[in-house]
Amino acid sequence: MKDNVTIIAVQRDVDELESLRKGLHRAGIANEVKHFGEISKAENFFDSLGDSEGAHPGACYLLLVDAEGANGEAEDFIAKLKQSAALKRMPILVLSTEDDEAATEKWHSMGCSIYLSKPSSPADLIDAIHKLGLFLGTVEIPQVGSTS
Repeated sequence: MKDNVTIIAVQRDVDELESLRKGLHRAGIANEVKHFGEISKAENFFDSLGDSEGAHPGACYLLLVDAEGANGEAEDFIAKLKQSAALKRMPILVLSTEDDEAATEKWHSMGCSIYLSKPSSPADLIDAIHKLGLFLGTVEIPQVGSTS
């Protein structure tokens, strides 16, 4: 993954956010991680595409969403992103404790690029994110489009 990619992490649990950062760091991923503790704040960021406080047209973003405790907000947020001509190509990774084929299929059918069943222990989460980071190191991330 190139250095110009910003990882947008929608994560309520700051301890899990630190595990995410550690796992990425171990994989050699040193990209900026922009953290939002609530889906609504990330939604505002992308709704403000082109504004000084929002996402920038031509920038590269990788969205990582922790779907735990989102009460359906994650699904609505992802559906909205995938309907946006400017944002629909942005890769989306979903973390969840659901570990069954139905959950995986649900998230992929919504347009998520990667679904990761979240391990319960912090050490296992760091290891899983490290492995994911090794994969992400080989991926080309598209730019988001403009709103005009």
